[in-house]
Amino acid sequence: MRLNTRYALYLSGALLSGALLMLLMVGVLLVKDGDQFRIRLQKELKYHLILDQQESLITTAEYLGRRLFNPLHQLDISTLNREIEEIRAWLPVRRFEIVDLNGIILTDGSRENPQYGQHIEDERIGHFDLICPHVYSFPGESGAPNGGIGLAFAISRDAKPAGYARVVLSENAFNTSVERIASLLQTMWSSALDMLYTLGLVAGLGALLIAAAFSWLFSRRLSAPLTEMSLAARKFADGQLDYVIPLNSQDEIGELAGSLNTMAHQIWKSGRLLGKAQEMTGVGGWEFDALLDHFDWTPQVSHIFRVAHEMLPSTRSSLAAMVHAEERSALLDIFIADYSQNPNFSLEFRLLRHDGEQRTLQVLGEVTLGEDGQLQTLIGTFQDITERKQAEEHLRLLASFDPLTGLPNRALFKDRLSHALVHADRNHGQVGLLFIDLDHFKTINDTLGHSFGDELLKQVALRLDNTVREIDTVARLGGDEFTIILENVRSGNHAAMVANKVIEALAPAVFIGSHELYVTASIGITMYPADAIQVETLLRNADTAMYRAKDEGRNTFRFFTREMDERIQVRQLLERSLHNALQKDEFVLYYQPQIDVHSGDIVGFEALLRWRREDGTLVSPVEFIPVLEETGMIVEVGAWVIAEACRWLAEWRNVHGLEATVAVNLSPRQFRDAELSSIVALALHETGLPPSALDLEITESSLVDAPATLVTMEELRRMGVGLAIDDFGTGYSSLSYLKRFPITKLKIDQSFVRDITVDEDGAAIVSAIISLAHILQLQVVAEGVEKIEELGYLRRHGCNYVQGYLVSRPLDEFALAEWYNSLANSLVGQARFVPFHLARN
Repeated sequence: MRLNTRYALYLSGALLSGALLMLLMVGVLLVKDGDQFRIRLQKELKYHLILDQQESLITTAEYLGRRLFNPLHQLDISTLNREIEEIRAWLPVRRFEIVDLNGIILTDGSRENPQYGQHIEDERIGHFDLICPHVYSFPGESGAPNGGIGLAFAISRDAKPAGYARVVLSENAFNTSVERIASLLQTMWSSALDMLYTLGLVAGLGALLIAAAFSWLFSRRLSAPLTEMSLAARKFADGQLDYVIPLNSQDEIGELAGSLNTMAHQIWKSGRLLGKAQEMTGVGGWEFDALLDHFDWTPQVSHIFRVAHEMLPSTRSSLAAMVHAEERSALLDIFIADYSQNPNFSLEFRLLRHDGEQRTLQVLGEVTLGEDGQLQTLIGTFQDITERKQAEEHLRLLASFDPLTGLPNRALFKDRLSHALVHADRNHGQVGLLFIDLDHFKTINDTLGHSFGDELLKQVALRLDNTVREIDTVARLGGDEFTIILENVRSGNHAAMVANKVIEALAPAVFIGSHELYVTASIGITMYPADAIQVETLLRNADTAMYRAKDEGRNTFRFFTREMDERIQVRQLLERSLHNALQKDEFVLYYQPQIDVHSGDIVGFEALLRWRREDGTLVSPVEFIPVLEETGMIVEVGAWVIAEACRWLAEWRNVHGLEATVAVNLSPRQFRDAELSSIVALALHETGLPPSALDLEITESSLVDAPATLVTMEELRRMGVGLAIDDFGTGYSSLSYLKRFPITKLKIDQSFVRDITVDEDGAAIVSAIISLAHILQLQVVAEGVEKIEELGYLRRHGCNYVQGYLVSRPLDEFALAEWYNSLANSLVGQARFVPFHLARN
């Protein structure tokens, strides 16, 4: 039976039952209360008839009172009787009595008048109202079933009673009238009930028809969307998830239809995304029926196998035929393995596709066992993991090989060195380790750019690799550092031969684009087991020997010795001491005055860092400054130098009233510090020193990283701090630096100043630097001035300021105060350098 028919029957039955129940209840109530209602209606009707009769009697009494007066007064009985006869004609008089004041009957209204002279026993005689007649009931006479309705009234004259009249009307007529009305009512009531039954039947039939029609329409409206949803469910089950259920209402059914549409769309969307994801990730699903030896595949598998869906292998043997021979048996074992303990399986294998390409697949799945424990079905996924395996291999290479040169990196180098040591122990052999560092590689990188540096490293790696045997290992540790592991060497002579071959291999020019480059290397050599037996110790020994080669002229090699080890220990002790020097306040600043060449006035000081140990000994800057640079401590120490120099100059200016400046040297590493500007600003703020009183000296090598350098310099110049290039001319000078950067001063290195009196070329260089600086509106400071002749030359060629031993050695703040005071006292309060008058001549 269809859904709408069933709904229609259900609703029709429900509505019809309700209607019949209502009619039944109404009928029962009507039948139950019908008789009582009829009796009440008769009583009410009789009551109103009695009231109407009383009114008629009262009217009649008034009339009789007027008509009977004269006859009664004249005692004309015959006249009274005639009047009474007339009254009887229109009133149902059963008895009519006229009495005197004593209750003696004068006449009973009949011609015979048999009651004449009788006395009426009625205590009400004499008490009737003269004005208002009384209506009352009289008891029935002897043998009479009923009494009557009576009317008693006084017959008076001049407001005086002359007698009384009592009229008794027959009740039979009245009762007959009431009964006739009651019968009529009964007939009408029966007719009404018949009509009511007919109307009930008609109403029931009408309700049945209306209920049937309404139920049919309602069921159609209710079942139509359900039918649509049933149809949609079948379509969804068949995979037609793009089918849309029409939305014909906004009620719960409409919401249900909308929810089903949304659900189907989400399933379709999820399925599409899943299919796309499986296609993109190379995942496909499959199910295998072990009893039928048959595969079912999802569409994504055809993308993995690169064949049409109908061409996919349908049996185990056809699938195994596509698998690499080395892994074919492992795949077939999946279908015969024991899964009683673990129903899951996983396998990676190589698939040979029909297009000839080999792909690596991963199969994951689980099995279903029958009640007898036999394999029934396998279900799982195939995923193409070729790219992942290639990526893993690439990551393995990245983890073990240098991406730029393709050589083993530090991790693989250590691993191979460890294996070489084990092999040497087994064969009682030796291992040689060469540590190679390219000379001046940073300069090439800074001047030509990192792309040239990378290309140079590639060609160097190729030359090194061609220098050694196949059993040896060439590795790149990072930057421009390379190592060579020499296995199964007989002595250190073999390692020395390889080192010479490396130097010879690097000697020819390297051509990169239009540039012809020459590169050399410093090589350190250590031997196993003579020098050390651990990997890290051997590497450190070779590194130490390499630095000795650099110190002794570069482009050479040196073997590690015990003396070098002692030097390393001294270096490590120095590093530990430096770590504690700042906390122990062992660093101090010395100051060297700068003098105006023309006036002899003191215009500034250069702050120079010194290290005074706890025992009072001074450590040369040449020893500890490079260590600070290499360890990175120069940044922290340099910040202290800036703050201390600003503090000292602020006090000096306040005490002596001297508008001098202080120059602080910045290392390249310190200049690249992102916090440099903040450090300078804080020092100036805390000391109150004007920014123009501070000069920061940087070397030419600090200007290589142009973008970052320019930003830092512009920040400092906006603050008002002066910037000077220290040791100008000793580095890779570039006029573009002077043009691009906001420099305020040039400092001529003392190596040029020392030659101006004995070397014409040196003098020409100094003169050119001074002229160039003036053209660019820069001030010039000459360092290392020790002779009056040098001072005279500098003055004649327009140098602005000088410093050196001719003026003063660097002094600590206490010795500098004594020097200044003695100078001021000798000139009677004028702090001016006395020997300057000699330079004017």
